[in-house]
Amino acid sequence: MARCLIACGSNQGRPRQHLGDARDLLRSMPGVTLVAASRARETRPVGGPPDQAPFMNGAFLVETDLLPIDMLGVLTAIENTLHRERSERWGPRTIDLDLLLYDDLVIDEPGLTVPHPRMTTRRFVLEPAAEIAPDLVHPVAGCTIRDLLENISKADPHVAVVGAPGSGAADVAAAVAGSWLDTTLLDARQLLTGEPCVRPNVLILVVAASAVLAQRLACDAGRARNDAVVATAVAEAPANTTCSVSEAVALQGALRHHLLGIPLAAHWRPRAVVVVEADTLEQAIGEAVAAVEAMA
Repeated sequence: MARCLIACGSNQGRPRQHLGDARDLLRSMPGVTLVAASRARETRPVGGPPDQAPFMNGAFLVETDLLPIDMLGVLTAIENTLHRERSERWGPRTIDLDLLLYDDLVIDEPGLTVPHPRMTTRRFVLEPAAEIAPDLVHPVAGCTIRDLLENISKADPHVAVVGAPGSGAADVAAAVAGSWLDTTLLDARQLLTGEPCVRPNVLILVVAASAVLAQRLACDAGRARNDAVVATAVAEAPANTTCSVSEAVALQGALRHHLLGIPLAAHWRPRAVVVVEADTLEQAIGEAVAAVEAMA
């Protein structure tokens, strides 16, 4: 039997009742045993449209003999039963169920990513999860749910941003620094070759498609743009260096492997790593700012 950690949220209709209904439906599903349910917590909305109502958030721990994709199907079926609408990302919803962890599996496939890619900075996820499964281990972070919550609960948590040249990391770092006091733009090459001089609690990895990297590198070369000037709001910035498209793609792949592969004792990395797709910079900035706001 596999152990699964599930997040639950609602801010439409009767949110507390919706969480209870989701719990009862989960308990009735064949092949699923409800082990524990957290209490419901009221939280402020993060990201999405303005003027949303507060959310009620909780977490469930279950045991199942279903495959991960089938467990995801169970959660979707419960959402549909409770009339979940998907008209707007991060918008109001009657119910939202996310598969956070499935044992120690690491899955990155179309339609299924486990562990959940944004759970490590979301207080509204980690607090109820730590209530019912504090010792459950996040297989990528290499630490427990309790550790992840403590990581974002320090008095002055530090956020760093890193990305290959052309990814837009400097623009994202400048925007995050506007909403988070302690922010650093790290040198990607230095991060791969040794520990950075600042060890952040949260690291935002900014990535982009190779065609986007090529376009931005060409624009940067034409304007002789200096990322260190763009990121004046951050505490530390890399020197401006030339980089080919192939080098940027290879560097981006190396960063992914270094920061998201199974933990190795041989190198340091932060407990919370959030990947932000930056093919569209405006959307990337919104995602990064939402990630740090969710820590509060």
